[in-house]
Amino acid sequence: MVNGFPELVYKAKQDNQLDLGPTATALELLQAVYRSPSQELHTRMRAAALCLPFETPKLGVSFIVNDADIAARLDKAIERTAIARANGSKVIEAQPIAEPAPAPTERPSSASSAPASLNRLYDKRHWRRF
Repeated sequence: MVNGFPELVYKAKQDNQLDLGPTATALELLQAVYRSPSQELHTRMRAAALCLPFETPKLGVSFIVNDADIAARLDKAIERTAIARANGSKVIEAQPIAEPAPAPTERPSSASSAPASLNRLYDKRHWRRF
């Protein structure tokens, strides 16, 4: 039938087989997927994102403690404090200062005579509304 439309031809998808041995790990499979140009881009990107934590090192903090236990470290800290006090170092002994209680805030007088819908304008919980 000729009506101006082109003929539709079915094309089978290419077989995207990855050549992996029987002892391949999951990481090797994902690497083969994201390195294969025949795979779709979103599939390759997903595989690359899943491989990322295993291919690049993570930043971390490490430290070395030479002392055998916490008790030895505490004893050394106490000795340092005793030496500092014996040398005449000043110890800061601060006393808390009592602050006066804040005065209660009152609503404007116009709010009490205003209707309930306008009282919401002066409510502190909704001060960013307007």
